[in-house]
Amino acid sequence: MVSLRGGGGGVVLAFVACLAGGCTSLGERIAQPHSVELYDVDTLGQMESTIGVEPARFRTPDGVTLAYGVVAPAARDMTYTMSRGDGSMEFAIRFGEKAGTVPTAGSVVFLHGWGLDASSMLPWALALSELGYQGIAVDLRNHGNSSRAPAGFGTREARDIVALTEHLQAEGLLASPVYLFGVSYGAATALFAEPMLRERITGIVAMESYANAGDGVRGVIAGAQAGRDDGLRTSLMRTYARWRYYAPAIERGVREAGRRLALDLDAIDVRATLATTATCSLLLHGADDRYVPVAAARSLADASPLVRYRELPDENHLSLPLRIDWLARPIAGWMKLAASGECEPLQLPPDPLADGGPSRFAVSDANKPTVDPHAGHPVSSSGAPAPPRSPDASAHEHPIPR
Repeated sequence: MVSLRGGGGGVVLAFVACLAGGCTSLGERIAQPHSVELYDVDTLGQMESTIGVEPARFRTPDGVTLAYGVVAPAARDMTYTMSRGDGSMEFAIRFGEKAGTVPTAGSVVFLHGWGLDASSMLPWALALSELGYQGIAVDLRNHGNSSRAPAGFGTREARDIVALTEHLQAEGLLASPVYLFGVSYGAATALFAEPMLRERITGIVAMESYANAGDGVRGVIAGAQAGRDDGLRTSLMRTYARWRYYAPAIERGVREAGRRLALDLDAIDVRATLATTATCSLLLHGADDRYVPVAAARSLADASPLVRYRELPDENHLSLPLRIDWLARPIAGWMKLAASGECEPLQLPPDPLADGGPSRFAVSDANKPTVDPHAGHPVSSSGAPAPPRSPDASAHEHPIPR
């Protein structure tokens, strides 16, 4: 059994360090993203070996080499636990080697956020693999082990994902039905890929997508500058970033990045693409998101009759992608309905953390409340509260700032 910890806060702190002078210019940093390593090499290697991730590479027609990992559907005795308190969230994940096969329900292509890599999506791939879904966790261009290439803020990345998906399907390596699952930058990528994949995919899960790339960049900078920190060093970096990158400097950075990429970032409009979608799309957003303001998400909510929008009141840009404990089963239920031709709203049980928690996801947990995908309320076999935190998991918690 392996116990691991991780979190999304590292990418924000790295961006703050960049704002404080770690890059030659803000425009260069926007135009040339680099990944933040959430796990050290040994930890990630142990994680991938235990899960049984099969590494692979694919070269797109545009000459971009994409690195990705395949997570087969299997029972690995995964337990994912979350708790909240004192302005932070803590999570722990435990899992073992393949202990048995599970019926294949389909495939999910996982697309990570800006400045991260495929490893940030492995907990989701692991959770959904327990429910029967093959996972394809991709390093987007400029991230992880994929090659450097001009960033497209979802547009060029979408062409990469289209080419990879078509290749895997042609080789018989992608079990149907197929879904795209993206977070933030990856969510926009998934939505931009839809017009080129609509005959090949069944649904899209998009967490925290920006509506406009230029505004998305501005929002990330503003959120990083406005964050709250416990550490003196990070607080000083944020203070310097606020002084150095005032509004006119940020606008110059956005324009410089656009020149470097030969793109008008303010013209990259997710809403316009989403308005023409022919694929059932689930949009999730945290109401407390200070990096991509919820107003942007609401502007996408009515873009198409095939959009199903769910706003989660107590979540932010860092916490929402970590709510595997609460969201994994309902999302799997939503995907199952999409495969049957039903584009329905996401049905969620009450948030287990609203009453203090803790909350956990474990397929073997008979007391875990489940959601009937056709009903508007949770169904529980016993009505029992979430099980207590295990001693093994408690030693591997990681605080997530609120």
